[in-house]
Amino acid sequence: MKSVYPILILMFSLTSSKAQYGYDTVKILFPINSTLLDYSAQKRLDSVASVATNQSLLIYGYADYLGNEASNMELAKNRAKNVAQYLCSKKIDPKQILICEGIGEVKRNLAKSIEGYPEDRRVAIFIKKKNSAQHQAYPSATPEIHKMRIAEIKENGELVPIISMEKKKTYKERATTSEEQSKPIIKNRFETLTELKVNEVMRIEAIHFQPTRHFITKESEPILVELLQTLKNYPDLAIQIEGHVCCMKGDGDALDTDTHELKLSENRAHFIYQYLIESGIAASRLGYIGYGKRRPIIAVEKTEEDAQKNRRVEIRVISN
Repeated sequence: MKSVYPILILMFSLTSSKAQYGYDTVKILFPINSTLLDYSAQKRLDSVASVATNQSLLIYGYADYLGNEASNMELAKNRAKNVAQYLCSKKIDPKQILICEGIGEVKRNLAKSIEGYPEDRRVAIFIKKKNSAQHQAYPSATPEIHKMRIAEIKENGELVPIISMEKKKTYKERATTSEEQSKPIIKNRFETLTELKVNEVMRIEAIHFQPTRHFITKESEPILVELLQTLKNYPDLAIQIEGHVCCMKGDGDALDTDTHELKLSENRAHFIYQYLIESGIAASRLGYIGYGKRRPIIAVEKTEEDAQKNRRVEIRVISN
């Protein structure tokens, strides 16, 4: 019975929103600088997949003003893409997805802060109402608007999709021709965690963080997904996430410029810990700690390679 509640909540939010032009909308929020779908986002998308049977979908990704324009556009595109891929994994036919695009940074006349604007770190999903007429641009729209390949405007405070009259490739058509489809499937690197003994450590050199920050780089996000999947596949596996930094005098910790605390290694370990918690892994199976530079691999760093070996995350097996 509990599984019905998210669907009921989603249906209420759809019917209570002032959706126009034959579309209802659903909003999926993301953490700062992330394209990962956390537990609540996945549950909301599960509900979308349940109620959007045989309905057309438009998927738009956005970013807030943090970062530069190019990185925000890439972030927006990847957010939309991840939402589309997740929906397809939940039996949504790729042909239902008429548009999957990144809009980029949302322009707002607001005072800026290091926290950004959470409402703009989102994907908007437009779900075509059943039995509604095919949506087209405004009859009074100018020729310039009719020629726009994709846009989104506001009317009475509501977001409204506009689709141009030109034929567009479906998400499936674009996905099957993309270079990513030809990439070889890489075996989950965390499978070997199950072969380690208690208290043994796996060093994860491929997880990289933004300089002086506790947020991972976009390229490192798939690695966290692999770790999450391993923990889901092996419910007896419990781990501790251990953060380490480089380039410090002494054995202290570095400054986290996001929180202004001298515990960068701890905050980085906590970032991964929090992602796993929000993705449905029980807290009883997880721990985290920051060691600063108390456990360097290279005592005296002379090169960037030396620094990178010390700037790392390790996974320690607690039980298996």
